[in-house]
Amino acid sequence: MRYFLALLTLLYATSIGNAAETVYVLDIRGAIDTPLVEYVKIGLSAAEKDPSAALVILEMDTPGGLGEAMESIVEALLSSRVPTCVYVSPSGARAASAGAVIALAANYVAMAPATHIGAATPIDIGGGDLSKKIRNDAAARARTLADHRGRNKEWADKIVREAASLTESEAIKNKIADLQAKDTNDLLAQLNGRKVAGKPMELANPVITRVQMPFRIAALRVLANPNIAYLLILIAFYGLIAELSHPGAVFPGIAGGIAAILAFYALAIVTVNVAGLLLMALAVALFIGDVLLPGHGTLSLGGVVAFIVGSLMLIHGPMGTVSPWLIAVATIITLAFFLTIATLAIGTWRRPKTMGREAMIGQTAITQTDLQPDQTGRVVFEGSIWNAVSESPIAKGRRVSIVDIDGLTLIVSPK
Repeated sequence: MRYFLALLTLLYATSIGNAAETVYVLDIRGAIDTPLVEYVKIGLSAAEKDPSAALVILEMDTPGGLGEAMESIVEALLSSRVPTCVYVSPSGARAASAGAVIALAANYVAMAPATHIGAATPIDIGGGDLSKKIRNDAAARARTLADHRGRNKEWADKIVREAASLTESEAIKNKIADLQAKDTNDLLAQLNGRKVAGKPMELANPVITRVQMPFRIAALRVLANPNIAYLLILIAFYGLIAELSHPGAVFPGIAGGIAAILAFYALAIVTVNVAGLLLMALAVALFIGDVLLPGHGTLSLGGVVAFIVGSLMLIHGPMGTVSPWLIAVATIITLAFFLTIATLAIGTWRRPKTMGREAMIGQTAITQTDLQPDQTGRVVFEGSIWNAVSESPIAKGRRVSIVDIDGLTLIVSPK
């Protein structure tokens, strides 16, 4: 019996020793935004629940992003019970601004050939540097992370204060990055045996698990794109104005309402300049005003200027800006759209009435009887017989003009 138990123990120990370690890989592409925080936490949580998890790799290519989102990811990396590595890849990728600070929080930083890291000076929504107080705080944060992970505190400070940027070889030389790897397999081979908290990582034959971004998070990240947010604002404008000018069309109003709600979400992420939004609204008012109050194009010209300036001011900050080409195309389409809508609306307002008293005055009728002053006769108007009076004699069968209506009696005159 003792031999049998010993054999089972040996087999169990062998199976444990041969068990493949799992490496979780997260894809960090584009701006560092609020939805990305949830994705990173999902990946780290999955790794922590997996007993075989040996490493979490964040494959990164980012221009930076929101400070709040960056801080949340940094905190998640610092508290992770599974070793982490930020891998700036593929060749040509970057870990700029918020991405550089996130990299400092990982246990290891690796970079593919022809990549760079740095330029982490905080900026405001106008794209300018923030106050000295905020820069000092950001620099202290970078130095703290560098010191915690055994990296070069001086260069971490320069990345924030001086917006310094380093190539992969410079980053390794100055101890901001740990190693250069041409691909994920090369990275794992170099990390195999390296220690985290005194324990070597076993990565000789790992199972690589790529964490897919949930559709919901991917969709929210699309909305956080400045160009998409800008388009949603335009669609909201188009739909709501079209519905107001053509009540009952339904679809434009629904589309505009949905776009407006999605735009509110997007604008909460990208941070909007209110002055830019007001200038765009003014542009719409000027476009319509040029039709209501003909000014030989003066108001439309002012609308174009207001629309372009407002679009350029609207979104400008850590999440990027709206493409100038998109602004140019949107300006032309918006001008044409609102002039068309306004023209159709004004045409409807100015169209002659087809029913009622106003519609009958000025129309032609035919006398059915002789008409004498101060005597009521009859006329035929559009197939109906009406009582009629006239100030002058008119013979039967003559064409007369309706000049007024008194109750159910037409007042006519010779035509």
